[in-house]
Amino acid sequence: MPRYETREDLATERGIADQLALTWQCRLEKLNPTSPIDYCAMRGRRVVAWVEIKRRSKPMHEIASLGGVMVNLEKIKAVSDISQITGIPFLLVISTSDGIYASKFQDDFTPDDLTLCGRKDRNDPNDIEACAVYRADRFKALGGKP
Repeated sequence: MPRYETREDLATERGIADQLALTWQCRLEKLNPTSPIDYCAMRGRRVVAWVEIKRRSKPMHEIASLGGVMVNLEKIKAVSDISQITGIPFLLVISTSDGIYASKFQDDFTPDDLTLCGRKDRNDPNDIEACAVYRADRFKALGGKP
């Protein structure tokens, strides 16, 4: 399966992770590319959260008007399993054009809706997938633009 993240994408994501680390007073360690999760939040040698960072070009109010934050359903299944097995919460972070938002999941990963979504500009059929949809009001603003 092709991987579309560029070095610039990874650098931008790392900048967001660094902001989160300051806000949460921890360090975010990037997990390997085959992991279904982007980062683990660490305090000392202890994992305190699993963290996925998504970037969206729209402001959160526009994402809300589209139904909410959409995430690949297979990813949600994988992170739900990991969170429940380890007892460690999962934080879904959305960097939008107007700020950074996060929602914490641990026991209930049930989406508010389901849809089929994805991009069509790359002509890659793997880009279209079943997505879990989470209402925008489930996300707390962390302040500051990315």
